[in-house]
This record gives sequence, structure tokens and C-alpha cells, in this order.
Amino acid sequence: MLFLLIIAMVLPFASAQVAVKYFNAAPGVLLPGEETNLTLLIENAEDTDAEGVLVALDLTQAPFVPVWSSSEKALGEIDDHEQERAHFVLKALPTAEPGTYKIPVIITANNISKTSLISLEVQAQAQLEVLLDESSDLVLDQ
Repeated sequence: MLFLLIIAMVLPFASAQVAVKYFNAAPGVLLPGEETNLTLLIENAEDTDAEGVLVALDLTQAPFVPVWSSSEKALGEIDDHEQERAHFVLKALPTAEPGTYKIPVIITANNISKTSLISLEVQAQAQLEVLLDESSDLVLDQ
């Protein structure tokens, strides 16, 4: 019984309480080639401090690239029941197809990783085509 108690004290306790509380993207809907400012609010709901907090965006399956930084942010320590913000500038690739894209957010704290999902939307650029019928003339009365 003592052996089991020692093992439980040595192994890290898996915490799922450091997570994305909410996110904001401005603008919220992108056109291909446009940039957005993405802010993630990371919350530590634990009764202990979260150390070595790293926030990473997995952009491998989404048509976005980070601008002016990498896709990772080191937040350091988040005190118990506190929050920190992670800011990213993302650009939709010019070849991005219209749709809603899921982006995995990997949060590492206390050497334990957890993945959450956020989403960003890309819309098609509006195109206006005007067709004129050559067979009819427009006559205005004066």
C-alpha cells in the first residue's frame, strides 16, 4: 500500500483546467489574403499555479500563416484562477477556399499538453458580372 502511495505522489497529476476560455478574431471573417488579429484568453482554473505555459496553433491543416511571429507563444506562469492573453496575427493564404476551418490550439502547462479547437471563416470575394444585350438600344425621351 505504501508503494502505491509513493507512485501517486511522484507521477504528475494530469490537469485539464488550463484551457482557452474564449477567443476573438478581428476581423472575424476573412477574405483570401487578409489578416486577422487573434486573441486567446487562457484561463488557469486550478488551485495551483500553471508553470511553463506554452500556446501553439496547429496550422498544418488550415490555410493560414502567422505574420510577424511564430505560431507559438510562451506565457510563462499563470497564477491559480488567473488568465493571460495570447495574441497572434494570422493571414489567410491567397489560395484559401471559402469555408470554416478548425484550428487546434495546443496548450502545455506543467509539462502536460491539452488540445482545444477554435475556428476561423474564409469567405469568397464577391464578383459582379454585368452582361449587356447588344440587340436592344436604350432610348431616353427628352
